[in-house]
Amino acid sequence: MTTIHCRQDPARRAPLMWAQLAEWRAIHACAPGDPRFTLSRVWPVGRPRTIESTMDIIRRLVCRHESLRTRYVADAGPQPDQVVAAEVEVPLAIERFLDPPTREAIDAAVRLVHESPFDISRDVPLRLRFLVHDDAVVHVVVAASHIAVDDWSFEVLRREFYALLDGTVDLPEPLQPADRVAFERSPRGRSVHERTLDYWSGSLGVADEALLRPQPGLAAHTVDCVAIDSVALARAAYAIAQRENVTPSIVVLAATSLLLGVATDSRHCFMRMIYATRHRRGTDTLVAAFNQEAPYFVPLTATTFAGFVHAAGTAALSGFLRSECDCDELGHRVEETLRVRGIPPGGYCFYNDVRFMPGRADDATLAAPAGPARAALAETVTHILPSYVLADAMFFLGVLQLGKVATLTLSKDRRFLPQVSAKRFLLAVEALLVRACEADLPLTDVAALLVDVRSATAVGGEFER
Repeated sequence: MTTIHCRQDPARRAPLMWAQLAEWRAIHACAPGDPRFTLSRVWPVGRPRTIESTMDIIRRLVCRHESLRTRYVADAGPQPDQVVAAEVEVPLAIERFLDPPTREAIDAAVRLVHESPFDISRDVPLRLRFLVHDDAVVHVVVAASHIAVDDWSFEVLRREFYALLDGTVDLPEPLQPADRVAFERSPRGRSVHERTLDYWSGSLGVADEALLRPQPGLAAHTVDCVAIDSVALARAAYAIAQRENVTPSIVVLAATSLLLGVATDSRHCFMRMIYATRHRRGTDTLVAAFNQEAPYFVPLTATTFAGFVHAAGTAALSGFLRSECDCDELGHRVEETLRVRGIPPGGYCFYNDVRFMPGRADDATLAAPAGPARAALAETVTHILPSYVLADAMFFLGVLQLGKVATLTLSKDRRFLPQVSAKRFLLAVEALLVRACEADLPLTDVAALLVDVRSATAVGGEFER
């Protein structure tokens, strides 16, 4: 094990951004070493690079982005701070191969950098492993704490890594987390915060109770956790997205929320969305945890699935533009709004897709996987995942990938919608999208689809894989 020495003035200390505070709270609410708070990536090096020149590129990235040399401490009061070091040593392991590393070897390297948890109060929130063949770096394996990066951040770092590999000298100056804090604490930032809280209050004030009331006594043994890998779902989502000119993520969100609304006999669907998209000017260069919650509130008044998809897109964008606020104050506002309605806090449905991009879909977004969706149903695979409890969640759907294959995960309290297991719910999302991509589906047919889910008698055995 060696290190990459990085030095960049100045050192400084600042409060956390709203999104960093939310991540800090989540990390400390979970068991120490929870692997969900470490993110990892593999960056293939297209042409041979020496170890020293690759180290220099990593050094430039660490010097550019303060979050990669920051510790997160709570030693000066109840609120944590971010402490940016001017000088750090980034851990680096170098693994040499006689032959080019295989896929299995690369996967093993990812596990090695990923498996050790970060102590965010002490550690540099970044570690690397160089895979070397013939004295040249062929892959860079990167792991980082989720409080230092999110998926968007990793894409910023990936682009900059390859730009530096290609010899780019001038990169745009990035926004730093401490500078974002200055905006959040400004009069304009506080105005954004208050408007966000008011929008949440308005949505929660009329949302149906069935999607808000928690089940008492939640524990790991009451949670059903399942993942689905589906080519059919991906093909269907992209086909509908092309037809309706929306993003595939909106299509999956629409299917999820529609099934929830119909299954609970609700007039509206309310979900808490978690996204990391940057929409405010300058934030697209920010490397840090920027995951924030957005309220998604949509009435179930459409008559067809296509109509509901458009309503879902509008609702998602409206909520997304009202996602910037202090997470602690949001928690207090949510609890107070529900208390007035006689609803205890803690029973929420979440949708988590940090790849979401607002606005109209473009050609890059809609590089659709080829082939008819129904023909791929037999390839669908589901996996049972270890059960764990997510604070305040009775339903938590995550979109891990949505390309040639769709990978979704669902953690669901078994007492919420007890007639539909997590596995069958995911298969219902797949079935709904496959049917809707073949012909626009009347919403009256969704209730019949749910009957099929509950009885597992759907044509073709869609719910028995």
